Amino acid sequence: MRFNYTEIEAKHSPSERKIRVYRPIIRVDIFYRGNIVGYEALIDSGADYCVFHADIANVLGVVLKKGSKRKITGIGGKEIKGYEHAVKMRISQKVFQTAIIFSKEIPPNSFGVLGNKGFFNKFAVNFNYKKRFFELL
Repeated sequence: MRFNYTEIEAKHSPSERKIRVYRPIIRVDIFYRGNIVGYEALIDSGADYCVFHADIANVLGVVLKKGSKRKITGIGGKEIKGYEHAVKMRISQKVFQTAIIFSKEIPPNSFGVLGNKGFFNKFAVNFNYKKRFFELL
């Protein structure tokens, strides 16, 4: 499956002007007990886990605190709490079982994150930033 990078505006600091950047973002559909949510997710090879905001869990009917409690640390070293749940995910026409950590402690308007456990262990991923596409094999 081949996808194009998504062009977005970014501002790296309050004093900087906005710039255009390209990110490997794809739409995923998440399934849980007959419910489905479509959401955009960032493919992040530096992320250990797939992480989405807890609001997605609520829409799916996932009882957040019934999942396995997890503490994860991001690039800034701040630890956040989340709960891991088994769900199904669809990317294009491929459906697979995976695990997602849902957390209330990430910004509600952020992208979901597709990390090593739950995404990279399911696909071979080829990035071609120069030509602005990536492939899932």
